[in-house]
Amino acid sequence: MSSGPRTPGAHATPRHRVIAPGDIVHFEFAGVSHRYHATAVHTMACGAPSSRAAELYEVARASLATGVSQRHSGSFG
Repeated sequence: MSSGPRTPGAHATPRHRVIAPGDIVHFEFAGVSHRYHATAVHTMACGAPSSRAAELYEVARASLATGVSQRHSGSFG
């Protein structure tokens, strides 16, 4: 889990910083079963997100929707 200015980084190490209102918090969970590895990632705002965070979310959402709409039979990924 990471929050605030450290949210963009992966595999965060513990800190004493307290999560504050407006922070973006990134949760990453992992599991292994019979040598198969999987991760689940969730990012959320603590309270209302800043206008910049909301703008970046909309860009990411639109980009994902565009990518999904371009998939077709025989495509990889």
